Amino acid sequence: MLPQGSTMGVVQILSWARCNMRWVNFILTLVVLSPLLSPLYEMNVVAESQDFTSVGPNSMIIHQDEEKFSYVTIHNTRNEYQNFTIELYSIDEPLEVVNLPLSEVLVNNHLKQFQIGYYAPSNASFGTYSVVLQISSNIESVAPQFFYLNITVAPYSNLDFWVGEESDLLVDGGIRTSVAVNITNNASLQDVVTFDLGANANWQWGWVMTTVENGSAKITMDSGTLHYVYFWIDVPMVKDAMPLSGTGPRFTLTATSSLDFETTTWDLNLKMSTFRNVSIDRSDEDITLAPGEDGRLKIDVRNNGNIANKMNISLQAIDEDGNDIADIPASDRFNVDGWTIALFGGLEDVEIQPNATRVLEIGFQSPYEFDGDVHVQLQIFPGGAKERMQTIDVSATIERTKALESTYSSSGCLNLLPSESCTNSISITNLGNARDTYVLRQSEPDDIVDVSLPTDSLTIVNEFSDSFENIVFTAKNDSIAFVEGIIEIEILDDSFEISDLVRIPYKIGPRVLWNFSNVTESINEKGMMSIQMNVRNDGNAIDGLLVQLRSSHNTEMAFIPPFIAEVEEGVENPRSFEVNDIPLGYNFTIEAWVQLPMDQSSNGTVYINTSIRSKFAPENEFIHMSTGDYLGIPWQPEPEADDTFTLPEFISTSILYLKAWSGFIMTVFISGLIIFKAVLDRNKRIEDQKTLDIPAEEKTAETDADWLAKFQRKEVQADDSQQVEVPKDAFETMFRMRAQPKEVTQPIDKNVKEQSTSVLQQGELERSKSQANQILDTIQQQGVAMPHPRNKDLNVQEFNTDRTLRHDTQHLLQPEGSPHESPSDSVQLPEMIDLDEL
Repeated sequence: MLPQGSTMGVVQILSWARCNMRWVNFILTLVVLSPLLSPLYEMNVVAESQDFTSVGPNSMIIHQDEEKFSYVTIHNTRNEYQNFTIELYSIDEPLEVVNLPLSEVLVNNHLKQFQIGYYAPSNASFGTYSVVLQISSNIESVAPQFFYLNITVAPYSNLDFWVGEESDLLVDGGIRTSVAVNITNNASLQDVVTFDLGANANWQWGWVMTTVENGSAKITMDSGTLHYVYFWIDVPMVKDAMPLSGTGPRFTLTATSSLDFETTTWDLNLKMSTFRNVSIDRSDEDITLAPGEDGRLKIDVRNNGNIANKMNISLQAIDEDGNDIADIPASDRFNVDGWTIALFGGLEDVEIQPNATRVLEIGFQSPYEFDGDVHVQLQIFPGGAKERMQTIDVSATIERTKALESTYSSSGCLNLLPSESCTNSISITNLGNARDTYVLRQSEPDDIVDVSLPTDSLTIVNEFSDSFENIVFTAKNDSIAFVEGIIEIEILDDSFEISDLVRIPYKIGPRVLWNFSNVTESINEKGMMSIQMNVRNDGNAIDGLLVQLRSSHNTEMAFIPPFIAEVEEGVENPRSFEVNDIPLGYNFTIEAWVQLPMDQSSNGTVYINTSIRSKFAPENEFIHMSTGDYLGIPWQPEPEADDTFTLPEFISTSILYLKAWSGFIMTVFISGLIIFKAVLDRNKRIEDQKTLDIPAEEKTAETDADWLAKFQRKEVQADDSQQVEVPKDAFETMFRMRAQPKEVTQPIDKNVKEQSTSVLQQGELERSKSQANQILDTIQQQGVAMPHPRNKDLNVQEFNTDRTLRHDTQHLLQPEGSPHESPSDSVQLPEMIDLDEL
């Protein structure tokens, strides 16, 4: 049962136990196994059950008049608390138990070690005594267990090594060392002594004894006698500077008495003597150099002795077989066959600690040759031990490597026109380890492009670059457009081996060339101009064309498309068409007609451009210019009479005449009405004048005479045979010439022109009415005669109808309305007009 007030403590112990179960198990294991570490005790498991177990040594040794402690470990294996009690059950006299009974509460799965003291009085006889302990639990259902212990009362032993507790011994590596040590039995009884030898190093050793059992030597010693213990130790060589000079392992000799199992020990300290040595641990592989290059080869050397020391280092020139070259003594620097060899980091006055490493470098400077080698031997020995010299042979070889990197640049070779050239350049970077000389060579001739290569060579130092310039490709004259190819150019080194192959592409570009030939131009009597020309594809590609017709004047014109043309659908008079896939050297005919202007007031020239644009190069325009001169209305010849009469033509002509003269007829009709009204009014005035008895005839005659004098012209001395009548067409032409300007200098805005025309027509109508009144009055008084327009006084210049055809394809169209030269002589209108000619 737990005492009152201890619940909290037990709960805390339980909580700690659950959280630290691993540590508890570890401690339990140590406690349980700790008796096994002692050679004086044997473990005794008294009992095992589902309730608890008890463990402890089952024997012990005790001397007379001595108190000694032993222990019992109890483990609570139940899932509940138990209060265990240990008490003495029985003991042989005269031994005594010191501290029993003992009691302790253990939580579930916990254990406890109980120490129990035993005392042997001075009068106890030597021998073995039995002790029984009882272990019980507070739980009634748990049966008690009994623990048995044998206690031996023994006399004191007294073993003594005369050399003391420890000794030092200087040893040399690689030598077997024999050891002998004496021991005395100072006890009063005979003793059987067991000897064991242990060390803190894995050195080999062995006994030189008569009795050896299970690795232990035994000697039976009477009281007061002295004996020697013999054994040997193999001392290994110093390795990696270990053991250091003055250091070594410790061997412990243990003597165990058979009386009371007490032990006596003696320690032997082995100390290594001085050992001087050096080793070559690592070396770089034999070095390979470029011509004229320097390099270094590294070698790791180590103080392999067990004491700090210096090194003696030198280089010796040798041949391929490793024999010394007698003419060159060992040194830290020498020259041979153009090579320079030197030692770096080989100072001899530098002390190196045991097992420390030092890095040496052997430098090589090769001559500027493309092959060759050199051999050298490194010699090294520790200070004070030349007999332990170490050597290593190394060499350096000249190896020439060839490598390059080439790039090319091209200008215009991907659109190369026939008979034209493009330029290229090849840049070379020498990636080898020596200078090299390069030349160019074309792999194979090309059927389309001629190649021109530089004849000079390039010498390039390694890691530098240079370029071959002016590599010219020239396309042959008959090369076809869009043909592609690659020119392979070989780069040869100084041994005329191909170091690289450069592939430069090219492509023949389209040459757009169209030529006009067999151009014919004609103008018929109706003012229609016909144009014919041949267009030939003199380029190098199958091409297509866009053909357009343009004129400087707004007039009717159209193409007569060839059968291969494509024309916009629904256009009656096409001014453009397309042709596709025209082969090389193929020509076709372009036909067009242009109606020259017939309604202009002045003479002029029409400029007609026939332009073609290639589908490959639409920005290039090929133009042929045609020109046609036309006459203004005053200078146009009268049409020849056509005696052929047809009713449809008569009706059509009549309608046209009515439309053309409708305004004039209306004007004459209105004028007639006005004149008729004026005559009636005048007759009425005359009648009124007579009724007033005023000499009206005289006044009227005088007034009319003055008024008519304005319309009279000077008499023309001409024969009656030269008088001709003016036809209606000539009168209309002359009438228009007086109302219109002779030259049109610049185009007039459409709105302004319409307003001006309206004002002029209105003014012309008013002026015609006024003149008609005056003419009617004059007609009543006297007749008026008018010379015929074909009179000799009427000077009408005949124009040269020759036409000049212009074929300059670069001439631009003249703007519409450009001033043209008119005839120098103008038509003179008669001053008097005979109305009967109307």
